[in-house]
Amino acid sequence: MSSNTEWVQRDGEDVLTVRSRKYGASAQDVLSVGVDASGGATLEVAASHSLSVGKRSVTIGHADLTEAVNGTAQVIDIGVDLPTNAVVLGHSVVVGTPFSGGSVSACVLDIGGTDADAIIKDLELITDQPTEAEKIAAAGLKPQGGYSAQQLTATLTPDGGHALLGLTAGSLTIEVFFAVVA
Repeated sequence: MSSNTEWVQRDGEDVLTVRSRKYGASAQDVLSVGVDASGGATLEVAASHSLSVGKRSVTIGHADLTEAVNGTAQVIDIGVDLPTNAVVLGHSVVVGTPFSGGSVSACVLDIGGTDADAIIKDLELITDQPTEAEKIAAAGLKPQGGYSAQQLTATLTPDGGHALLGLTAGSLTIEVFFAVVA
């Protein structure tokens, strides 16, 4: 079992490497995720380890948002807790219908684990479908990395003068992709 896992991004390369360090031993690369020269995804696992890949997802509609206090956030679990040693590789947020109604002028989404906005921070949901640039700008401080045994959550927060309960339309689907290296 690893005593710690560290993420290393190689200079000049689009590769993220997970290093496992057993007690008293030197670091060993166990997982590398990257993009090759043609733009295709690469995934390498050390022969001494196994890899499983999974996904947690949730679809949230305006009817699921029941918080009635102005400016108060509502937290919704994204599936069940991640497994021990889970490493988030990426995520997807698809707004099927922009959120609207009840005079709500802003509604932002945060996604994270023990740090509630580590994966996504302040993605606006009231506008049209968020652009890729808006999604990139809303990346949290740790959109990929170790989230061992954490419950991922989506937090929706309306503007200060309105409640989520006032929304009359809107839906989104969140998917978080992860790997577990053993």
